[in-house]
Amino acid sequence: MLFPYAGLAGQMMHMALQAPLVMAARMGDWMVPMVPPSARTRREASRMVLEKQAAAMESWAALNTHALLAWTQCLLGQPLSPAQVERAGRAVLAPYARRVGANAARLGRRRH
Repeated sequence: MLFPYAGLAGQMMHMALQAPLVMAARMGDWMVPMVPPSARTRREASRMVLEKQAAAMESWAALNTHALLAWTQCLLGQPLSPAQVERAGRAVLAPYARRVGANAARLGRRRH
């Protein structure tokens, strides 16, 4: 296998392209001077915080699961394969990637 982490790198690159779009869409609503935030803007801010907390918890659970599996495998004297490491990385990143993609689509539709 030429590049064993291609899937993980692709997932990270996809997030790196979408995250600034999500941030720009949200900041556009919040950076209007001297205008109190609308109800929609306040809901979006609350949603952002709750999504990040939920993603962090899901990511932490995936990390713990894969770390326990790797630790058990190492105790048995079996080396970790690059495919296992990539699966763990993708599982840890998946909650964030899923939310970034959904937010980019939702906020992109709202703007048009």
